[in-house]
Amino acid sequence: MCQQLFLLDIKNLAGRETKREEKQKELFDKLNENSVLAGLMSPTKSQVGKITRVSFNSATNQLFENSYFEDKDVEIIYKGLRNYLQAVENVFRRSKSQRAKINNGTFFKAIFDIFNEVVDRTLKDYGNLKVESIEEVLDPISRIDYDAYVGSSRALLQKLTREMRSELNRHEKTNISADDIF
Repeated sequence: MCQQLFLLDIKNLAGRETKREEKQKELFDKLNENSVLAGLMSPTKSQVGKITRVSFNSATNQLFENSYFEDKDVEIIYKGLRNYLQAVENVFRRSKSQRAKINNGTFFKAIFDIFNEVVDRTLKDYGNLKVESIEEVLDPISRIDYDAYVGSSRALLQKLTREMRSELNRHEKTNISADDIF
């Protein structure tokens, strides 16, 4: 992790960051200043309870590929991310799980694994990306027992992401009425 942070710093100083990395750096800085992640991010070193730039970049890569935000400017992406993270924080609080923290590395990656699906569904159902609308779509994941997810393995992340998707899809299926089907 330290080597990856060092590499990002070198690329930045040498002016060799990709356009994506430049956007991610700007988003990281903006979210660290004004969002539910303010003070919970560490741009230069790995710290317990903080999201590093490397983790942030890894988690947010799919925002720039086949998503609503892929061709948007940084300010639009920032507003969408800020609202999404606030909605996640609200849903985590409702979950009553002690471990449900947005700055938990595994949970942070998992919420971004479902990000594009949540954004697409929110836009389809509500026509906006307001905190309240995103929160409505995310609400089913508040039923997950996050306290059961201890560790940081890839298998644990995949299991959590599957459970999140399952809850989101179960909610979508149960909202279909007979009038909508026929």
